[in-house]
Amino acid sequence: MRRVLAIAVLSLLLGLPPWALPKQNDRWIRVDTDHFTLFSSVGVRDTKRLSNQIGKLKQALDGSSVGMKTHSPLPTYIYVFRNKSAFREYTIGVNQKPENIAGFFAGSDDGNYVAINVSATARPEGVVFHEYVHYWLDNNVPAAPLWVGEGLAEYYSTFTTREKRADIGRLVLAHAEWLRGHALIPMVDLLTADASSPYYHEEDRVGLFYAQSWVAVHFLMSDEENRGKLGSYFQRINARQGSVEAFQETWGFSPEQFQEKLEAYVAKGSYSHFRLTFEREFEDTPATVTPMDRETVLFRLGDLLAHNPPIQFASAEEHLLAALEIDEELGAAWATLGYLDQLRGDDEKAAERFEKALSFGENDARTHRLYGLSLLERFEDSLKTGFETFDLVLPRSPRSQDQNRELSFLLTKLANQLQTGHSR
Repeated sequence: MRRVLAIAVLSLLLGLPPWALPKQNDRWIRVDTDHFTLFSSVGVRDTKRLSNQIGKLKQALDGSSVGMKTHSPLPTYIYVFRNKSAFREYTIGVNQKPENIAGFFAGSDDGNYVAINVSATARPEGVVFHEYVHYWLDNNVPAAPLWVGEGLAEYYSTFTTREKRADIGRLVLAHAEWLRGHALIPMVDLLTADASSPYYHEEDRVGLFYAQSWVAVHFLMSDEENRGKLGSYFQRINARQGSVEAFQETWGFSPEQFQEKLEAYVAKGSYSHFRLTFEREFEDTPATVTPMDRETVLFRLGDLLAHNPPIQFASAEEHLLAALEIDEELGAAWATLGYLDQLRGDDEKAAERFEKALSFGENDARTHRLYGLSLLERFEDSLKTGFETFDLVLPRSPRSQDQNRELSFLLTKLANQLQTGHSR
């Protein structure tokens, strides 16, 4: 939560501007599956096609990723925008200009958020696959280094299926061309890069960063022995081992040795993909489609703005308050307003809005969860061990939705008891 709060403060300091509300005649649909929900402005056929493609990637990851889960106990929301102008209103890239972004992923205490612009490419499912891999990694290796996160996301962006087969790691021509015209980043710099790195942050370098991350993963995945060691690398990262040390112990290369191997691989220019064959054919994902009314569209878009750092406070509140003007009893909108107040550090106002949300939906697990975490945040110093247990265990443990709901209610109850005891 401290990381999110720091981002929130940065947003306020930057004075990021609010964007316009969606047009009155914009039409959105909601597509629900067992494992994710899509909010889409591109129509039923295209949205269900994307839903089926995501489902097939999930099936492939389920069948090939030993020890890694593809389902989060938190809800996963995928926003599908029909064009660049509509998408731009809801993204401010911290490392690129908004017009250069085709999609993004943002994880939070109450959900996983993915958004894509389907007009950014002739193959929009590639953008969805990229962002879904970010979600998958965040669910299993939350501290995954940037190079392997972006590299795997690009590697899986070319995912295709036919009957029982899945092809992964096909050539990304733009990356191959970029690599032919640029010297590689020193491997130590690539392995240790984070969001503040100039290679990731500066627009004239980010293309090389993505291309080299892709080719580094491609090299490792092209060899069966190296590919089989990826899980060991993730285990070391989860054990808080440094990226360079974990890399060397996993694959036995020093950064300098790997640099030489990678330069030879790029010079050769032969990028073969690998094929997985499963026992059963890939299946379409069962889904239900419902139209979204105006207030729900405003709430969902406002909720997206509230969860995509750097947080756009003014724009998010504008959307949420507009939704409440239509339906004052929309408890979920009140809960997101409370979440924003918490990020600002206004605990009293946050509590008022969470209570308001509960008055319109006393059995809403998301509100209980956000409210409980907000209350526990106040006592973080004196209850550090207990808070970290909730903060780590609640989002990560594999549970049913009913179990997650019960724990959310328990969290609020415990937090209220702690607050009562603290005030005596």
